[in-house]
Amino acid sequence: MSATYHFGPLFRIITSGFDQSLNKALSGMGLTGAQGFFLNHLVQHRDEIVHPKDLEQQFDLSHATVSGILQRLETKGFIVCLSDPSDRRHKQITVTEKALACTAKTEAEIAALESRLVTGMAQEEQRQFLQLLFQAASNLADPKSRDLLLKHQSELFGTCNSQHIHFESAQQGGLSRD
Repeated sequence: MSATYHFGPLFRIITSGFDQSLNKALSGMGLTGAQGFFLNHLVQHRDEIVHPKDLEQQFDLSHATVSGILQRLETKGFIVCLSDPSDRRHKQITVTEKALACTAKTEAEIAALESRLVTGMAQEEQRQFLQLLFQAASNLADPKSRDLLLKHQSELFGTCNSQHIHFESAQQGGLSRD
């Protein structure tokens, strides 16, 4: 490749397109894309105690951003934030029936967008793409979020002896871990 092309503009195009499409798809339920991701996470973990700090780490977002999203979800009736009985300084987040009722649609919209994102990629290319996204996200995440990303990566792809995964060309034997 003779010309240099930066990754940033491509990530921006992907992020912007994903956000716009998801916002449009979820607007009928009164949700934004970010709120939809939060709700899905909260519903998946509804049998666990979830605090705002957990969401900050999961989504690598600031306290202020998470607080704003949670306030809007609570105002719309999707969640309830109560003081944690074991530590009144922390809020415990609980999903409502309204959240449970719209989860299937939210998950379907996210799955449809992710499917569009990888259209034209073979299954092995999709797996490699996901691994590379994990690696890129890990490279830029703060240490706590990086640990969480590596945990999720390990759950999906098996345990790695190191934080780095390298892809060799198919002619050289494919995936290798150092």
